[in-house]
Amino acid sequence: MGRRVYRFERVATSAPSVNAFGEAAPQSVVRFKLLRQEPPMSLRDEVIFLLQTAAEIEHALLVQYLYARYSLDGMPGVLGQNWREKVVDIAKEEMAHLLSMQNLLRALGGPLNFEREDHPFNSFYPFPFRLEPLTVNSLARYVLAEMPDPSVIPSGIGFDLDELKQAAGVTSADTTINRVGALFDLLGDLVKQLDPTDFRSATVDYQGTRGEWLAGADVPRMLLEVVTDISGARALVKQIGEQGEGPGDAGDGDSHFRQFLALYSEAKTGTPRLPYKNLAVNPSVDKEGAQGTSYIANDLARALAALFNTRYRILLAMMQHALLRTRVAAPPADDPRKTLVRWAIEEEMGELTRLAKELFVPLTVPGDTTLCGPPFELPYSLNLPDQETDRWRHHLQLIEESTLRIAEARRLGSTSTRLPALESIDSLRKPFIEAQIRSGTSET
Repeated sequence: MGRRVYRFERVATSAPSVNAFGEAAPQSVVRFKLLRQEPPMSLRDEVIFLLQTAAEIEHALLVQYLYARYSLDGMPGVLGQNWREKVVDIAKEEMAHLLSMQNLLRALGGPLNFEREDHPFNSFYPFPFRLEPLTVNSLARYVLAEMPDPSVIPSGIGFDLDELKQAAGVTSADTTINRVGALFDLLGDLVKQLDPTDFRSATVDYQGTRGEWLAGADVPRMLLEVVTDISGARALVKQIGEQGEGPGDAGDGDSHFRQFLALYSEAKTGTPRLPYKNLAVNPSVDKEGAQGTSYIANDLARALAALFNTRYRILLAMMQHALLRTRVAAPPADDPRKTLVRWAIEEEMGELTRLAKELFVPLTVPGDTTLCGPPFELPYSLNLPDQETDRWRHHLQLIEESTLRIAEARRLGSTSTRLPALESIDSLRKPFIEAQIRSGTSET
């Protein structure tokens, strides 16, 4: 597949500038601005295109950060707890960003997108998608992805672009880094130019809400808002961009940029020892996988990894299906959308994390010091069937696939308690799914 092309403009300034949201930014010598596509697209179409790109990037960052957090599992003491909490909180905020992208796409009548850059064809990304344990080098990559324009980063906070590029393995002499913030700057500029009629009020009841998806979330900064107009869209884009890079002069200590920079600075001292768990880079169940993947030659580990991939697919299918149904006020306990959301939260916050820990085993043979880790491999397609009944059949098919994966893991000697737990969960879900199929349930 061909690469998407993103064009940057080098802008020299000699006076304080104003960013896309009309706010004063510090004086800078050189700034890099992401430009619109060439040849031009219609305004609404280009905003949807950029939102699609943003959704893929948010998803990619989410799973990379989760994988990095898994490599901290077992790190002792307060230091280990603090590091784990910081990284997982950022990952949860990225999950909220991914859901927010769906709300923005919905509001404009665009298609939902739960895809992900995977060894990316998308040339915007600052470095190739890479599941890897947390190290000084991976932290440098995360800092570059989340950073604001280097010209607005204040001195004295430990930021050295050349050092970070070297640590991250960015070998290009070009000083342009495809930072995520540049994408949100352009989105902020284009959204305010949209016509009010570009927003579809009929999509409001399809969009996700905090109360629905984030109720009880232990990360108060998770951003998820219903979008109805230009003002709301612009505000949400602005908030997400700032949460990544920090507003204005990058002085927000809670921004992803500042948090990763602080972890990077601490990691350079050698305390804590990183990686704590030597997880494989890009573990894969596919022996003929793409270049840069680590084949899981340990048969039992490969069976569990395949099961993890199936449960990951189940999660994404539930999230997408939930957002294809309308949200109703005071839904009954058996409301299909409410049920799908609950299942997705159970899968995301519980089962995937527990199953991931079953994969901290040798990648190849007993004694191998490289551990497998959860592969997060995507299926052939994330597209759901057009017909509602067939969507429920799809969930039933995935339960059947999970059953096969569990049987194979048992055949290879697994005694994991997660296997009967997953069987129990699926046995409780299956009657509900079968009832939806029998009823020929409508979209709403």
